[in-house]
Amino acid sequence: MFSEEARIFGRFRSATYRLTALRAKVVHICAIFWNDFLSHQDQPEMIKGPPGDTMCIVFRVALASLLALSMSGIAVADSSQKRRGNIFKHDYSAAYTVQRVSVRTSCFPTKLKAILAHIAVQTGKKPMVTSGHRPRSGRSQHSHCYAADIRVPGISEKRILAAARSAPGIGGVGRYCNGIVHVDIGPKRMWAHCGKRSKRS
Repeated sequence: MFSEEARIFGRFRSATYRLTALRAKVVHICAIFWNDFLSHQDQPEMIKGPPGDTMCIVFRVALASLLALSMSGIAVADSSQKRRGNIFKHDYSAAYTVQRVSVRTSCFPTKLKAILAHIAVQTGKKPMVTSGHRPRSGRSQHSHCYAADIRVPGISEKRILAAARSAPGIGGVGRYCNGIVHVDIGPKRMWAHCGKRSKRS
């Protein structure tokens, strides 16, 4: 996701450099025409039409060229900005999977989805949500659709926990003895739960 943003920004910067170079070339060509015009002012036979008309033509060509290049630059910048904007408005649901079709994730707020996307970027693999929205979970963040229990296949629990703790907007981070990691956007806290034993910090 972030590498895609860097690639698009690189293309935008490259296009900007090219447009700047083209503008400089147009200005240079116009200067050559203008100098040529001035050098032949004393030779009317080499100029078709009155000198004033020739000067107007030169300026019109220069102005039209610069205007066209400027509009092209605005179009490229606008297109690149829109594409970059789409990255920030990314459909974060593509950054994770679900263990079963019955796992409810459609109500996940953007903040929680962004946390899962962050974990995907940090670990290099998509988290698999094993539990999402559970309406009858009492005071649990799951009841508000603010939490997700996840696994990241092939990634150690230690690395998953480190990625979760570094996620912007993270609230609670918990771990279970079966390797499942809990993340939510509630109050900041950390805990570990193994059967009847529970350790909180």
